[in-house]
Formats: sequence, C-alpha cells, structure tokens
Amino acid sequence: MSHLLEHAVLTKVPTAKPNFDFYVIEHPETKTVEIQWNPEYVGTLKPTSADFSVVELNAAELAAAKKIKIDDIKRLCTEQIYAGFTSSALGTPHLYPAQDKDQMNLQASILASALPNTPASWTTPFWCQDVATGAWNFTPHTIAQIQQVGLDGKNAISAALIKNATLSSQVVATQTLAGVSSINW
Repeated sequence: MSHLLEHAVLTKVPTAKPNFDFYVIEHPETKTVEIQWNPEYVGTLKPTSADFSVVELNAAELAAAKKIKIDDIKRLCTEQIYAGFTSSALGTPHLYPAQDKDQMNLQASILASALPNTPASWTTPFWCQDVATGAWNFTPHTIAQIQQVGLDGKNAISAALIKNATLSSQVVATQTLAGVSSINW
C-alpha cells in the first residue's frame, strides 16, 4: 500500500522526492498508512493520507503497474536484441552477436563493403557462431554475405522494437490491473 500512496503523492506533487521530502509510514498494527513531510520541505502543497480517495489510490496502483510492465517490456526487448540474431548468409545458420559494439562493428563492415572501388574479391572477417557446431570464429564474409547479415540483423532488431512498441501501447491502453498482467513479452 505504501508504494501506491507514494505514487499518488507524486502525481499531486511531482517535484517531491520520496524518502527525502516525504515519507510514507506503514502501521501494520492498525493497517493504516500515513504521509509525513520533512519539516524542511519548502513546497506549498503537502497532501496527507486523508487527501486521497480509494479511486485515486486505485488509479495510482494501475499507473504504477503500467510503468512496471512497460519497464519490463523494454528490458526484455533489449535482452532479445542483445541475445543476437541468426543469419544464413554463409549458407548455413550462424548466430551473430548484437550488443552495441557488435552492431557498430557490423555497420562498419557493411559500410566498408559498399565503398566505391571495392574489389569483387573483398572479404571481411566477422565474429559469428556456427549453429551446427557451436564454434565461434572470425569467419570471412563476402560483400553479399556481410550485407545479408546486416539485413537479417536489422530485421531481427526491428521486429523486437516493433513488438516493444506494440506491447507498450497495449499496456497504456488497458484500464485494468488484469489487463496489464495479461500483456507479456
């Protein structure tokens, strides 16, 4: 209950800092919650527990649940992207890493492959895992192969970002805690 009241206070006083400007104190023996303001807090609006209705607390609970769910969806999206992607540009499935530095390295390789006067025999070594053997190696890629890896990576990352946006929009649109809970990566 205290986190709901804290969230409700922040909706009325967004500049207040929890556990500094105000404290939400739970009293388990009486099953009550109160707000105590730091005497040094200079804000003019200092709501108390009595200033919040059950409706406001339910709205605060829904808003808090939505924020948690959207944060979780963003985290899972990032995890999916960073887990890498599979491409068959080399003729068989290979796993490519997709951390930020890996994506920059791939972009640099694709750019180098597209430079004017690049010989047709140009290759670049690129770090990938042969899915069949599990072996990671710097495997030579031709111009067409590295560009296909780039397209496959872009498609995998775009699919994760679109899923993130779609699910986050669904969370924002739902009006119940059950609705929020039902939306999963």
